[in-house]
Amino acid sequence: MGRYLVFIAAFLVNAMSVKAQSGSIKGHAIDGSRQAPVEFASVTLYTSGDTSLVQGTLTDTSGYFEIANVKSGVYIITITSIEYQKVFRGPIQVNAEHNVADLGDVTMATDQKLLGEVVIKGARSLVEQRPNGIVVNLENSILSKGRNGTELLGVIPLVNVGMGGGITVRGKSNVLVLIDNKPYYGETLNMMLSNMKSEDIVKIEVNTNPSAKYDAAASGGVINIITKKATQNGFTGQFDGRVSQGERLRWSPRLNLGYRYNKFSMFANLGYSFYDGKNNQHLTNLYRSDNQLFENEGVHNYKRNTVPVSAGVSYNLNKGNTLGFTFDNTNDKRRDDISETAAFFLINEDSPLLNGTVSKTLGEGKSHLYNYSAYYEGKYSKSSLNFVSTFSRYTNSSLSDIFYYDFDLNRDKVEDSDTRINTSNGADIKLLVSQLDYNYEVSDKTSFEVGVKGMYTQSDNSIDQFQVKNGIQSPIENPFARSGYEETILAGYLTFSQEIGKIKLNGGIRAEQTQSDVQHVGKRDFLNFFPSFLIHSKQSDNYQWGLSFSRKINRPAFSILIPFVAYSGKYAIRQGNPTLTPQYNNNLEFTQTFRQLNVVLGYTHVKNAMFDIPKINDETKVTTFLYQNMDSQDQYSLSLVFPFHPLKQVNSSVTLYGGYTVLNDAGLNQNIAFNNSAWSGYGQMINTITLPNNWKGEVLFYYQTPRLEGIDRLKSASSLDFGIGRQIFNHHGNIKLSVSDVFRQRRWRGSSHYGNVNMTVNNFYDTRRVQLSFSYNFGKKTVKKIKEKSLGNEDQRGRMY
Repeated sequence: MGRYLVFIAAFLVNAMSVKAQSGSIKGHAIDGSRQAPVEFASVTLYTSGDTSLVQGTLTDTSGYFEIANVKSGVYIITITSIEYQKVFRGPIQVNAEHNVADLGDVTMATDQKLLGEVVIKGARSLVEQRPNGIVVNLENSILSKGRNGTELLGVIPLVNVGMGGGITVRGKSNVLVLIDNKPYYGETLNMMLSNMKSEDIVKIEVNTNPSAKYDAAASGGVINIITKKATQNGFTGQFDGRVSQGERLRWSPRLNLGYRYNKFSMFANLGYSFYDGKNNQHLTNLYRSDNQLFENEGVHNYKRNTVPVSAGVSYNLNKGNTLGFTFDNTNDKRRDDISETAAFFLINEDSPLLNGTVSKTLGEGKSHLYNYSAYYEGKYSKSSLNFVSTFSRYTNSSLSDIFYYDFDLNRDKVEDSDTRINTSNGADIKLLVSQLDYNYEVSDKTSFEVGVKGMYTQSDNSIDQFQVKNGIQSPIENPFARSGYEETILAGYLTFSQEIGKIKLNGGIRAEQTQSDVQHVGKRDFLNFFPSFLIHSKQSDNYQWGLSFSRKINRPAFSILIPFVAYSGKYAIRQGNPTLTPQYNNNLEFTQTFRQLNVVLGYTHVKNAMFDIPKINDETKVTTFLYQNMDSQDQYSLSLVFPFHPLKQVNSSVTLYGGYTVLNDAGLNQNIAFNNSAWSGYGQMINTITLPNNWKGEVLFYYQTPRLEGIDRLKSASSLDFGIGRQIFNHHGNIKLSVSDVFRQRRWRGSSHYGNVNMTVNNFYDTRRVQLSFSYNFGKKTVKKIKEKSLGNEDQRGRMY
């Protein structure tokens, strides 16, 4: 440990000794004809004497730019942007007396000849190809208006967001989502995405086969959401809100404030979200043992109120060293109201009613998530060092009451059948994480990165249930009503990168030591290694290829390991499974890019695949839901991504995916062998349209073929969305009107046939909605935001819920 402290101290001393530069040059690029800001123009600084390159930057969304840490001297600046003539400014003097050179408004004239070429060829492509994935550019796209983070991911090529919020990349789940390189998981991720506004997003990177640098739990891929940054001192603010109407009303306002003065930066964000939801549920099961059909009809109404608050402060010690502290807190309240009717019919020519149950469930829940983080970031001439330490606490409490009574074949209420089941749940989870990452560039073609991470988790959980029948209350016996766990994970990784001619090699190894002690389950102690490699070759501007491999792990959530029994109705039980083991994924991908066409061939072998699988008791008709391991799953896949411009005013992208899945288990349930396979695929088309008078439009279409998930065979689903919007208030605001799922085909329909499980499910959600969104920027729009930091605890927070 002493060696590590000496190592870190040496870097800190070296970082603090870096001498700060003397001045800065700033300005404001504007369109001379429209008096509008020129966004993301390239600003380059040269010395006046020999015109040698010094440094460069980009203008922000308001056209402002600033080049900081400029040594005393005389300089020339050039500003370039597609559709505009190149602009020169200089000579510009920077010295002790004039340490800030403000160029004011820099007018840029449209280059009509270049503009014509750009319109024909298309501006920056919506989708760009990378060796291990794609990048979706959203800087000026209508896609990034009026959506939250979850909705935006749902329209990104290769990415799919399910009705429950689950994210997949190329059909693979367990996806790591980063926001400015800071990862989030579980309910934390859901809260962050639902409260993130898409207007702040510059681009989204999709990595389909991540390296050993990333947590081993990222078996499905990595999505990195890059937000906008700016450079000026001053105060900034933004208010945004949206309201949508389907069957139910939803709305969410938010206020963001920021301030920066030289080396000091701070921010504070406050939001609110009201979500009124409804879905209709229909479930059937055929009991072949006594030739009965079970039908369950239900309506689930729920209301959710979420209040996210975050704040942070940072201080730049000098050019390359930053200290900071961040805090965030999310309070969430939810109310549920579920009405259900369950009935049994005898299967014959008349299908007479046998009996049934009417139930009503009322529930409410509260959750609180806190994160406190302190960090250090240092950048040097050829290396960088990052350290972060975070404490998190998550508390959750929920109450539910299930009221039901039985009825006979005439639908008359059965006497003395009134029953009430009261359930109380609680969880208190604490997490402490420390992480250190070091990167060193040996040369322009060689670099390596090493990191270590330590995590400690402690949790206390409880569940209490009572049954009231005929006025008599009695506890429902549960030997696992009180449970807890402790877990320590120590991880380390080493990666390297080497260029040899046209070949680029990336390789790495990650080790993770896991020690856990789960009450009622026992202790576990195991060490795993996770290698990765990538070989990439760019043969020409029109063709490149890559081959990659990675090994990953999916650890089961703590809550599903504890063998609790929770009654959610007369015929439904949720139960934990202490025998559940981690799932291991081996991913192999071969990518090729022909001009704009990206082709990915993939193969994934999964050992101990985890799925939520029901068990049914033929006598009691009770269905028990629990996670179980299946022996193996093999996935073969082919995906195509093709961005193009069908018309001058239209920017489009088509994604096609096809896959073949094989599932095998020698004796999953009741010692019955399970073998299943299926073809599946989806198609997605994104169209963004430039309309007259600065309006922009979008047309989105998505179609999912039938597919296989565990023992479930899901039916097809589709969605058609429209939208139109434009900037208002002299580019300080934005307004957008959109319609989602026009034909209401985004629904969850499927069937399960295995052993005595012959189940069909058909769920309809409130997805056809009309939405109006609005945003307005005030103050100096160009205040630099505090860079998002990785708290280091995200891979474990995903298992806390």
